[in-house]
Amino acid sequence: MRIRLLHPEFFSDPTLAKLSDFARLVFAGLWLIADRDGYLSDNVKMINGAILPLDKRSCAKALHELAEAGRIVRLQSDTGESVIHVVNFEKYQHPHPKEKASNFHGLASGSVNGSAAGKAGGRAGGLVGGSARR
Repeated sequence: MRIRLLHPEFFSDPTLAKLSDFARLVFAGLWLIADRDGYLSDNVKMINGAILPLDKRSCAKALHELAEAGRIVRLQSDTGESVIHVVNFEKYQHPHPKEKASNFHGLASGSVNGSAAGKAGGRAGGLVGGSARR
Protein backbone atom coordinates (compact mmCIF):
# COMPACT_ATOMS: atom_id res chain seq x y z
CA MET A 1 0.00 0.00 0.00
CA ARG A 2 1.22 3.48 -0.86
CA ILE A 3 0.64 6.98 0.51
CA ARG A 4 -1.44 9.02 -1.93
CA LEU A 5 -3.09 12.43 -1.85
CA LEU A 6 -6.82 13.09 -1.91
CA HIS A 7 -7.27 15.94 -4.37
CA PRO A 8 -9.78 18.66 -3.35
CA GLU A 9 -11.69 18.16 -6.64
CA PHE A 10 -12.69 14.72 -5.33
CA PHE A 11 -15.42 16.37 -3.23
CA SER A 12 -16.84 18.57 -6.01
CA ASP A 13 -16.76 16.02 -8.84
CA PRO A 14 -20.37 15.79 -10.11
CA THR A 15 -19.88 12.26 -11.47
CA LEU A 16 -18.52 10.94 -8.17
CA ALA A 17 -21.27 12.76 -6.25
CA LYS A 18 -23.86 10.56 -8.02
CA LEU A 19 -22.19 7.36 -6.79
CA SER A 20 -22.80 5.60 -3.50
CA ASP A 21 -20.70 6.61 -0.51
CA PHE A 22 -19.21 3.12 -0.53
CA ALA A 23 -18.14 3.42 -4.20
CA ARG A 24 -16.42 6.73 -3.41
CA LEU A 25 -14.59 5.12 -0.48
CA VAL A 26 -13.47 2.22 -2.69
CA PHE A 27 -12.34 4.67 -5.39
CA ALA A 28 -10.06 6.49 -2.95
CA GLY A 29 -8.81 3.12 -1.69
CA LEU A 30 -7.86 2.03 -5.21
CA TRP A 31 -5.34 4.87 -5.35
CA LEU A 32 -3.53 3.33 -2.40
CA ILE A 33 -3.05 -0.04 -4.05
CA ALA A 34 -2.60 1.04 -7.68
CA ASP A 35 0.94 1.02 -9.04
CA ARG A 36 2.70 4.20 -10.15
CA ASP A 37 0.81 4.13 -13.47
CA GLY A 38 -2.65 3.64 -11.93
CA TYR A 39 -2.97 -0.10 -12.60
CA LEU A 40 -3.90 -2.92 -10.25
CA SER A 41 -5.13 -6.48 -10.51
CA ASP A 42 -8.88 -6.76 -11.00
CA ASN A 43 -9.21 -9.20 -8.12
CA VAL A 44 -12.11 -8.47 -5.78
CA LYS A 45 -10.71 -10.62 -2.96
CA MET A 46 -7.33 -8.86 -3.12
CA ILE A 47 -8.94 -5.42 -3.20
CA ASN A 48 -11.25 -6.29 -0.30
CA GLY A 49 -8.31 -7.55 1.75
CA ALA A 50 -6.18 -4.50 1.00
CA ILE A 51 -8.62 -1.64 1.51
CA LEU A 52 -11.52 -3.22 3.41
CA PRO A 53 -9.89 -5.73 5.75
CA LEU A 54 -12.39 -5.23 8.58
CA ASP A 55 -15.49 -4.64 6.46
CA LYS A 56 -17.93 -7.45 5.71
CA ARG A 57 -19.04 -5.84 2.46
CA SER A 58 -17.47 -6.67 -0.88
CA CYS A 59 -16.20 -3.99 -3.26
CA ALA A 60 -17.63 -5.84 -6.30
CA LYS A 61 -20.71 -3.63 -6.69
CA ALA A 62 -18.66 -0.48 -6.06
CA LEU A 63 -16.19 -1.47 -8.79
CA HIS A 64 -19.11 -1.94 -11.16
CA GLU A 65 -20.43 1.54 -10.25
CA LEU A 66 -17.00 3.07 -10.82
CA ALA A 67 -16.64 1.35 -14.20
CA GLU A 68 -20.11 2.48 -15.29
CA ALA A 69 -19.22 6.05 -14.26
CA GLY A 70 -15.98 5.92 -16.26
CA ARG A 71 -13.74 6.38 -13.22
CA ILE A 72 -12.04 3.01 -13.71
CA VAL A 73 -11.54 0.89 -16.79
CA ARG A 74 -11.59 -2.89 -16.48
CA LEU A 75 -9.20 -4.46 -18.95
CA GLN A 76 -7.76 -7.80 -19.87
CA SER A 77 -4.11 -8.27 -20.82
CA ASP A 78 -3.00 -10.31 -23.80
CA THR A 79 -2.24 -13.08 -21.32
CA GLY A 80 -5.79 -13.01 -19.91
CA GLU A 81 -4.97 -11.19 -16.67
CA SER A 82 -7.81 -8.94 -15.46
CA VAL A 83 -6.57 -5.43 -14.72
CA ILE A 84 -8.11 -2.16 -13.50
CA HIS A 85 -6.84 1.21 -14.65
CA VAL A 86 -7.78 4.20 -12.50
CA VAL A 87 -8.74 6.86 -15.04
CA ASN A 88 -6.76 10.13 -14.77
CA PHE A 89 -4.57 8.62 -12.04
CA GLU A 90 -1.48 10.31 -13.45
CA LYS A 91 -3.28 13.68 -13.46
CA TYR A 92 -3.96 13.66 -9.71
CA GLN A 93 -1.24 11.44 -8.29
CA HIS A 94 2.50 12.07 -8.43
CA PRO A 95 4.28 8.91 -7.28
CA HIS A 96 7.65 9.12 -5.62
CA PRO A 97 10.42 8.82 -8.26
CA LYS A 98 11.79 5.75 -6.48
CA GLU A 99 8.44 3.95 -6.46
CA LYS A 100 8.65 0.53 -8.08
CA ALA A 101 7.70 0.39 -11.75
CA SER A 102 4.36 -1.04 -12.84
CA ASN A 103 3.77 -4.72 -12.13
CA PHE A 104 2.09 -4.99 -15.50
CA HIS A 105 5.34 -5.13 -17.49
CA GLY A 106 5.08 -2.23 -19.88
CA LEU A 107 1.32 -2.36 -20.19
CA ALA A 108 1.16 1.29 -19.13
CA SER A 109 2.28 2.64 -22.50
CA GLY A 110 0.52 2.90 -25.82
CA SER A 111 -3.20 3.15 -26.38
CA VAL A 112 -6.09 1.06 -25.22
CA ASN A 113 -8.00 -1.12 -27.65
CA GLY A 114 -11.76 -1.43 -27.27
CA SER A 115 -14.59 1.05 -27.02
CA ALA A 116 -15.21 0.85 -23.26
CA ALA A 117 -11.62 1.68 -22.43
CA GLY A 118 -11.32 4.29 -25.14
CA LYS A 119 -14.39 6.18 -23.91
CA ALA A 120 -12.97 6.40 -20.41
CA GLY A 121 -9.62 7.69 -21.62
CA GLY A 122 -7.39 4.99 -20.17
CA ARG A 123 -4.02 4.13 -21.69
CA ALA A 124 -2.39 0.73 -21.76
CA GLY A 125 -0.62 -1.07 -24.54
CA GLY A 126 -1.35 -4.77 -24.75
CA LEU A 127 -4.69 -4.39 -22.99
CA VAL A 128 -8.15 -4.81 -24.37
CA GLY A 129 -11.04 -2.83 -22.91
CA GLY A 130 -13.82 -4.71 -21.25
CA SER A 131 -16.81 -4.29 -19.04
CA ALA A 132 -17.36 -5.15 -15.43
CA ARG A 133 -16.99 -8.88 -15.00
CA ARG A 134 -17.76 -9.45 -11.35
